[in-house]
Formats: sequence, structure tokens, C-alpha cells
Amino acid sequence: MNNIIIERSTINAEALDSDLRAALGAAITGVSIANGKLVIHLNDSATPQQEIQARQIVQNHNPAQLAPAQQAEAQRRQRLDQARQESALQALDVQDYSKMDPAIRRLAQKIAWLEQEIADLRVGG
Repeated sequence: MNNIIIERSTINAEALDSDLRAALGAAITGVSIANGKLVIHLNDSATPQQEIQARQIVQNHNPAQLAPAQQAEAQRRQRLDQARQESALQALDVQDYSKMDPAIRRLAQKIAWLEQEIADLRVGG
């Protein structure tokens, strides 16, 4: 196994690993960080050109740029936050169900209770 050790203070390990794997394929086995040093683990079949390419990728690495999985997670969280805000504006009013079948009223009460429980959990209540 070949290791490339580079001093680098800030990185986005997930994004860097993703970029390295996209460029080097099976030549890379992983990335690790210890004591301000980045270690790129290459297998024995990695060519000198691949080592140069790995160094260039690290040199051009922007820690603020997210990996595809990180972007998807950020978008998921944003959609969830938006849904929470919209739901908070339209809290369930149990009185709207006062003339409904008793089973429907009980469901509305349980949903209202669950909404409150979740809201309390989110604020640490």
C-alpha cells in the first residue's frame, strides 16, 4: 500500500474521498486524517501518475464544496425544515373535527398530541 501524506488543516473528508474515488477508482483505498495531516491510502497498483493526480485533487480541494451525498442530505434537511414551518403554521385544530365520527375525533386528538410531543422534543422539552 502506498500512502501519500499531505499537511492540510481543513478538509471536507467525505467530499475529498468522493472526488478521489471518482478520479482514481480502485487505486484508492481510503483517506484518513491525523494530527493535521491527511493520508491518502493508495493500493500497490497505483501508478505515479495517479499519485500526482491525487496530490492535485488535494491541492484543488475546496472544503466548502459538498459531496453529492452531503448535498442530498442538505436538501433533505431543507425540505424537512420547510415542511415543519408550513406544518407549524397550520397546526391541527381538534375543534374542526367536533362534529365528526368519534373515531375521527380520537384520531384528530392523537395527531394533535403527536404534533405537540414532536414540537416539545425538538426544543428539548
